[in-house]
Amino acid sequence: MTTSERGSWAVGAGGSCAGAAVITFASCTAVAPTAFERSADAAAPTRPEMLAAPGGSSDSGAVEAVEARPINGSVSGGSLPATTDDDLPSEGTPLETPLLVGEEGAGCLAAGSGDYASAGPYRVATLLVDLGTGIAANQATGEFTIYYPQPLEQSCPHPIVAWGNGTGVTGPNVYEFFNHNAASWGIVVIAAHDSNTGSGEYHRRGIDYLLAQDADPSSRFFGRLSERAGVSGHSQGGLGAAAAATHPNVRALVPVGASGRALETTAFLCLTGTKDIAPDACRSAVAAAPGPAMAAIWEGGDHVSTETLLGFSRRDPGTIQMMRLYAAWFRCFLGADAAACQLFRGGSSCGVCDDPGWAEVITKNL
Repeated sequence: MTTSERGSWAVGAGGSCAGAAVITFASCTAVAPTAFERSADAAAPTRPEMLAAPGGSSDSGAVEAVEARPINGSVSGGSLPATTDDDLPSEGTPLETPLLVGEEGAGCLAAGSGDYASAGPYRVATLLVDLGTGIAANQATGEFTIYYPQPLEQSCPHPIVAWGNGTGVTGPNVYEFFNHNAASWGIVVIAAHDSNTGSGEYHRRGIDYLLAQDADPSSRFFGRLSERAGVSGHSQGGLGAAAAATHPNVRALVPVGASGRALETTAFLCLTGTKDIAPDACRSAVAAAPGPAMAAIWEGGDHVSTETLLGFSRRDPGTIQMMRLYAAWFRCFLGADAAACQLFRGGSSCGVCDDPGWAEVITKNL
């Protein structure tokens, strides 16, 4: 697919594919498995009860699940937004700690295998929360899904990340592979369900909610979360992540199939493909970055398969590698994971720079 062939796409279940997720774009169709593979002791497919929390406080009474939820999210039509300077933040606040925190030594999260393309050392639970109205002018829902590791560490704060969907994508499932995998590596991810997240306000609301939970003695997250936050999203959600990068707690920005202005306050990773809409913008952002920055451009990677459930259901190598870098970047820059940082350090000799499949890996200040 070229950038001039953008169009609407849909995800749904039914027809002859009952029990599976069906993704279509133009003439391309794939049937995805009904659930992610889980460890043998994972619970049966379920969906946790909704927690109504418009005030952003206690989560008492909510039902958690270490789950294998069916992949049946929905996507409606709509063209992909272009990146403009109006969508991007202009400035940030100087860091109080170094960006490349892995240089100070290994972090305290469980180490795992070091293979960030595979499940990490933690089991994953999810929590559905409703953060109410007033998030954005065109808001359709206040629901978010929180992906979090189990067990939560008692003496090691877990980094937090806020995610935004691409245009027309509703619910958590189309991008769940990114966020479930990150949670298995110790990251707490709050993913907005809305399909118009380009304002950055959903990312901001998600971060503020998790910070409030960390301070609430009645919350399961009390005293378990880090103040260091990341923002990410696909397409319009990536633009929203860039817009939210000026939040005072944000220290890492990972737009997928989009770009943004790399700030002094953020470690910037741009994930895209040669057939995507974002390569030129990613290259420009890295060239102008004042801090650690990388653009990873997958050969043949496109906007609607490589970066979504469609690619994951096919075990597309580009999808898996983007998922790998997503988790590792946040482990490095938010969790002081020295092993993860080794993937990105070294300029043109970085750990991932010679990995097969990448058309370009461009680094700066790494």
